[in-house]
Amino acid sequence: KAIQIKNDGDNALHITGISSDLTVQEFSHDFNTRFPDVSVTRPLYIEPGKTETFTASFKPTAEKAYTDQIVFQSDAKDNRDNICVLNGLGIASNVSASGANWGRYLIDRPAFGVSPYDVEATVTHKGLLVQNLGTNPLIKTRVVNVIYTENPTGAIDYFRAGGENIIDFINANVKNKFLNAGDKIEEVVQYLPKAKGDHSVTIKLIFDEEVNGDTLVISYFGTGLVPNLSVTDVTYPTPMLIDDEANFQSGQNMVITNTQDDYGYPLTVSNVTYNPATDVSTDISNFNGMPYRLDNALITNMASTPIPVGESVTIPVEFVARNLLNPVTATIISNADNTAGTYIDKSDWTGIGFNIGLDVTKDTSNVCVKASDQLTLTISNTSELDIVIDRLSLQLNGVDISDLDGDGTDDIFITSIDNNLTIPKDGGVRTVNILFTPSAKIGIIDLDLNIEHQYSDLSISGADKSITVSSNFFEGSTSSNITGATASPSSNNFDKKFMISIGDAFFYEISTNTDVTNADVQRVSVNLNYNRFFVQPEFDSTDYSKIELGSNSAVIVPGTFKNNALPGGVMGSRVISFDIQSTDGTPVLSTPRTILRLPFLAVLPADSDNFDPKEVLGTKGENLGLFDMHHTVSGAECYAHTQDSIEVGIREICTGDLRLLYIGDLSGEGPTVQPNPISTNGGTIEYSVPFDRPGQIVLYDAAMKQVAVLYDGVLTDHTTSRLKWDKRKQWEL
Repeated sequence: KAIQIKNDGDNALHITGISSDLTVQEFSHDFNTRFPDVSVTRPLYIEPGKTETFTASFKPTAEKAYTDQIVFQSDAKDNRDNICVLNGLGIASNVSASGANWGRYLIDRPAFGVSPYDVEATVTHKGLLVQNLGTNPLIKTRVVNVIYTENPTGAIDYFRAGGENIIDFINANVKNKFLNAGDKIEEVVQYLPKAKGDHSVTIKLIFDEEVNGDTLVISYFGTGLVPNLSVTDVTYPTPMLIDDEANFQSGQNMVITNTQDDYGYPLTVSNVTYNPATDVSTDISNFNGMPYRLDNALITNMASTPIPVGESVTIPVEFVARNLLNPVTATIISNADNTAGTYIDKSDWTGIGFNIGLDVTKDTSNVCVKASDQLTLTISNTSELDIVIDRLSLQLNGVDISDLDGDGTDDIFITSIDNNLTIPKDGGVRTVNILFTPSAKIGIIDLDLNIEHQYSDLSISGADKSITVSSNFFEGSTSSNITGATASPSSNNFDKKFMISIGDAFFYEISTNTDVTNADVQRVSVNLNYNRFFVQPEFDSTDYSKIELGSNSAVIVPGTFKNNALPGGVMGSRVISFDIQSTDGTPVLSTPRTILRLPFLAVLPADSDNFDPKEVLGTKGENLGLFDMHHTVSGAECYAHTQDSIEVGIREICTGDLRLLYIGDLSGEGPTVQPNPISTNGGTIEYSVPFDRPGQIVLYDAAMKQVAVLYDGVLTDHTTSRLKWDKRKQWEL
C-alpha cells in the first residue's frame, strides 16, 4: 500500500526520523530506503500543502488480524498525527488446479484406427480443472502467466483440449480469465500419442496478487505403445525332382514374432498375402498343383487372437518343386510399427527343383553343292544327376538318315562320339559335331537329334528339328574365241589354235554357253591369262574404254582393274583381272551371249627386254611363239562355272646363228641343252624338262632357215634325251 505524509499546515514541515518502527514481521515499509539520509541535521522537508509517499507491505502468515504502527519525529505542532497505524487481515489462498495421468496406450497410426483417449476412470475431473475455492466475495483472481516443460519435444501435441494442444488451450481459455469465489474452469483433455515411449508435460499456473501470486503446478503423463513385427524366411536348400509330390519337403516354418520392446503392444495380424498368389495353397492337406502349402486357420486365428509382446506364432510351410526356382514372397498385414528398426513384414520363400532333363541347341547350314560345313549342337544337362546317353543319331520322320539326296553317298553324319556319352549334372555340356557335305542340290530339310537312353522320366527339349540344312547349285560355262586370226587344229590338246602374224590386232572374246539367270549373278570377276612376250593388251588401268561389253546394262567396276605378273608361271605370264557389274538388276550371266571382247596386239618376243634379238632365228619359222590364253569367271555363291582355253602361235622371219630352239609350254624352267651353242662339226645334244609338257625342238642353219623340227610332242619329266647329228645334217634320235 502507498502511504502519504501530507503537510496540512501553513509552514514547512520537517521530519527528522522515525522514533518507533514496526515490530510485527508481517508488516514492512521502504521509508528508510526511499529517504536514507533523514536526520536532525538533514530533515525531510515538505512544503505546506505538499506530500511525500512511501510503501508499506503486508504478508500474513496466518489467518488472523494484524496491527502495528510507525511513529515519526517532526516539528509538527503538538506532534500532531505523528503516528501511522497499519492494520491487516490474513486469509487462506483457495485456488487449485489439477491435471491427469494416462497409462499405456496404443499410438496413433493409420493402420491402427485408434481414437483419442479420455482420462482414466480414477480421475475425478475431465482432464483440466482450475478453481477459486475461496468464500470471500471480495477476492477474485486470475492466471497471469503460464510456463511449461515437455518431454520429449512435441509431447504437448499428444495432450489435447478443445481441438488444440493443452498449452494453446490454457493460454487461450484460462490465462487472464477472472475466477470469482467458487468459480472454476473445467475442460476435457485427451491423450493421443504419435510415438512410442513416455510423454509428459508439466505446467506452472502463476496467479495474480489477489492470492499473493500463488503458483500451482499441474502435470500430464502418458505412455505410447506399438506392436512390433518380424517374420522369418522359408528356405528349402536341398533340390528335389520337379513335381515329385510323393516326396514333398517339410520342416521349414514362417515364424511371426511380436518383437520384445519396453513399449510393445499386442500384435494383430489381419491377413497374409502372397506373390505370386497362385503359388501357395492354403489347404494344408492338398498342394493343388502349387509349390507351397500351409494351414490358413493359423493365419485367420491371429486376427482374433493378438500375439503378446515378445511371443511368436509358427506357421509350418511345406514344399514341392514345380520349377527350377520357386520364389514366393509372403507379406504380413498387421498393426505393427512400420517405422521401427526391427520391422520386417516380408517373408521370402525359396525352394529348388530339378528335372532329369537335357536341353539341345539348334544349328543351320546352307552351303553349295560339294562344299562342306560343320554344324555344332550342344547338349546341356539341366538336372542334378549325371545322364548317360546310349546313342546319338540324326533322324528324319523317326528314321536314321545320312543320305539326304538318295544318291547312295552320305551327305550328313555325326563326326564326334555318338554313343555312351556321360553329360555331367548341374549344367554339364557335351558338343555334337556334324559334317554336312551335299553332293546335289537339296531343299530345306529339318532333322531331329535322336537321343537314346534308359530313363523313364527324362525330358528333352530342343532335339526336334534341331538341325536345318539345305544346299544350292547353279551350273554354267563360258567359251573363248579369237577374232581377227586364222584357226587351225591344236597340237597341244587345247580346244583351238590361232595363227597370228606379228603386228596383227585381235580380240579375245568371252561368251556364255548356258542360261543361269536363276543364279541372279549381278557381279562377276574376270581373270585373263596371257604372255606379254607375244601379245600386249591395248588397254590399261587408266583407260579400258577399248574393252567391248556385250550388254549396255553392265559396266567395269572402277578400281577393280589390275594387270599383274603371275608368280611361278610361264616366263612373261601375266593376269588381267577386273569386275563386271549389272547397273539395272539384269543378271550378268544369263541367256548365251558374248560377255566382252578384249583387244590385243601381236608382238615379237625380241621386243621384250628379257629376250636377246640375236636368239630369234629363222625367216618364216612357224610357231616361233606358242602359248595359251585362258580365262576364269567367278560370280555368285554356288555358281559352278567351267571354261575352255585357246592356243596362240606366232609366224615370223628371224635371223641368227645356228641354234636349237625349244618352242612350247614354258611353265617353270625350260629344257636344258648341251652343248650350247651347238657346234657346226656335229655331236650329241642332251636335253631334259622338269615335268611332262608338249613342245618342239627346232634347228636353224647358218642361212637362217629352219632345217628341221627335231622333235614335236610331249617332253618327258626328268628324262634326259639325246640327239646325234653330223656334217651331212643327218639326225638320229
